[in-house]
Amino acid sequence: PLIEPDRQISRIRLSDKDSCFRPREVSRSHTQPYQPEGLVQVLVGEPYQEAQQNVRAAAVKNTDETGWKQAGKKRWLWLAATQTAACFKVCVGRGKAALGELLGEAIQGIVCSDRWSAYNQLDLFCRQLCWAHLKRDFQKWIDRGGVAGLAIGGAGTEAIRRIFALWRDFRERRMDRSALQAALRPVQEELRAALETGASCDDVRVRRFCRNVLAVYPALWTFARVGG
Repeated sequence: PLIEPDRQISRIRLSDKDSCFRPREVSRSHTQPYQPEGLVQVLVGEPYQEAQQNVRAAAVKNTDETGWKQAGKKRWLWLAATQTAACFKVCVGRGKAALGELLGEAIQGIVCSDRWSAYNQLDLFCRQLCWAHLKRDFQKWIDRGGVAGLAIGGAGTEAIRRIFALWRDFRERRMDRSALQAALRPVQEELRAALETGASCDDVRVRRFCRNVLAVYPALWTFARVGG
């Protein structure tokens, strides 16, 4: 993984034995003060750009963001990763503009993410929602209790149990993609029914959650039709 060379450079450490260090590539007068950040920019700038281009062009990429500090100021550390490369970028914001800084203005391929609003600019059929995030969400409803919360939490965790079991069978080649899609259909229908019931319940928080998930429902199932 590479961190953007012009930000948070001090977090990268280079060994004197680092294979990417070649003295002939960096000229510095002995009278000039030693500037390790400038040296790192020279050494990793090109690889970073290459990794960023590869991630942007990838057919499938996983993205996430988290809070960050830079010179005492609030920032956001964004990540986009594929099976072969990872690209980090420190951004001022957490919205649509920051996602464009990471993945480019014309975002390509399938983006796997949570349900954060910055991703709403993407077509639902170009998204895959993170089931690990949803698993935590459903468990929270069980932990919270209440009739509506227990109902949607139980339905969600049971759906995820079945989904992960089917996905394991697919990954271990005990079924092909068409069989996976067929086996998922009843799970999709039952989970949708549970969410629709929750979307009209009396519990405001459960109702809002269910409506939010239904709004992006097609993006829960992209993995069944797209490899990677």
